[in-house]
Amino acid sequence: MKRRWKRIRYRLEAWGVALVAWALPKLPRRALWSIADLAGTLFHRFDARSRRIALENLRCAFPHLSERRRELIARGAARNFARTFLDLFWAPNLVPEAGRPWLRFEGVEEMRTSRERSGGAIFCSAHFGNYEWASLATGFVGARVLVVAQEFKNPALDRFFNDLRELSGHRITPRTQAMLKMLRAVKGGREGWAGAGLLADLTLPPDQTATVLRAFGGLRKCVPVLPALLSERTGAPIVLASGFPQRDGSCRVVFHPPLEPSPGASRTELAQRFWDLCEQVIRRRPSLWLWQYKHFRYRPADAPAGTYPAYANVDPAFDALLAAQTAPLTPPATDSPAAGS
Repeated sequence: MKRRWKRIRYRLEAWGVALVAWALPKLPRRALWSIADLAGTLFHRFDARSRRIALENLRCAFPHLSERRRELIARGAARNFARTFLDLFWAPNLVPEAGRPWLRFEGVEEMRTSRERSGGAIFCSAHFGNYEWASLATGFVGARVLVVAQEFKNPALDRFFNDLRELSGHRITPRTQAMLKMLRAVKGGREGWAGAGLLADLTLPPDQTATVLRAFGGLRKCVPVLPALLSERTGAPIVLASGFPQRDGSCRVVFHPPLEPSPGASRTELAQRFWDLCEQVIRRRPSLWLWQYKHFRYRPADAPAGTYPAYANVDPAFDALLAAQTAPLTPPATDSPAAGS
């Protein structure tokens, strides 16, 4: 009976997504964003679990902020996530050249120069701003990449989301098959490809291909080491792409200065340098980061009480990984979130 209900539920989900994928591209930008802001507000108001995670993350990352300020940032993050999600379905309007005014680019020439010099690049985004359009924009400026994506529990949904994320020429690959394919892509093993792309702020179990970094003044975060590993093995730079939503509905896509691998630097040091860049961007506009995600799922066994979110767990594998990392980690900037964020 459970299997039968699961099949029915999966089918209903697929029909629902198909309807959304058909309807949303037909909406004008203003209407789409109005729907997204309403959906984000309702999500923040009624999803108590996600709201609690967001506020716990903000309490630990910015303990000096008032509860009111954290609430505003968390609500803004929920709205931004809703806009990003719906914008992915609206993205077919970007495919014709006539739809590109909705995208504004910065740092393209420096990115191209660095990529051409090394033969490839590792393009990374965080769950910040319109990260879906930032990924698509990479392809629109001529850098088609192999993108790592997590599969849905409902396999029927993968087709819809993969088709949308491949609109600008990218190719989606599941995480289970990522390593060798991404190495070939970064090395230029597949003609016309510019490298690999992935989200760099995911939380991974410490027994996977992960490293522990310092974030927000001393918190520890267990993230993928794959971008640093690819850069180490290929000599390719890591490029952070950020999508800043604008009030008129457009998106300012910034390719930040490429992070070149340093001779003798460890993977953890390179990963820390990249995270420090991500954190600088997040601190300037904290309401654009996905605080509803469990970014600090693990905490050191000796962490003082209350310094980590309530959901964080002690894991011996996490402590062992942290102890094994002997390279010093550069403390990130400690400036406060920008006013009005």
